[in-house]
Amino acid sequence: MKSNIEKYFVEHLAIRALIDGYNDIVNNRNWEAIPQIFATKSIWKATAPVNLQWEGIEEIKIELPKSAERMEVLIQSSSGVVIEVINRNQATVRSLMSEFGRSTENGEGFHAVCTYHDVVIIENGNWKFKTRSLELKYFDTLPVPGNISGYKY
Repeated sequence: MKSNIEKYFVEHLAIRALIDGYNDIVNNRNWEAIPQIFATKSIWKATAPVNLQWEGIEEIKIELPKSAERMEVLIQSSSGVVIEVINRNQATVRSLMSEFGRSTENGEGFHAVCTYHDVVIIENGNWKFKTRSLELKYFDTLPVPGNISGYKY
């Protein structure tokens, strides 16, 4: 029997690009691209202790930027991406996300490591997040002392 990657190679590549695209949108504050990666009836949520939930593309288009814009700097990356394609229209994804940032309000830095649990679907011919659920694994308030050079913010 072929592995899931062999059977759905093109889908795996496209879904990995979706995960990377999310990081790119956040890192570069490319908010107008949100509809390219979230389904119309999508949900973004963060489980306890964060306890956030945004439902539908219109709310995500408002709340995701609002959350990130509170940070003077916010950088994230994903690794350990595990994709299980169910069929050519749906898949589940688990990935590790690391991020660090510094608050505009108080200058406090943070480092976080999270696991994203995603359901992705095909909508209008493209892979998009149907649900994106963040599970916080590690958090600290270590300083982020670096200077911002050429950063879009």
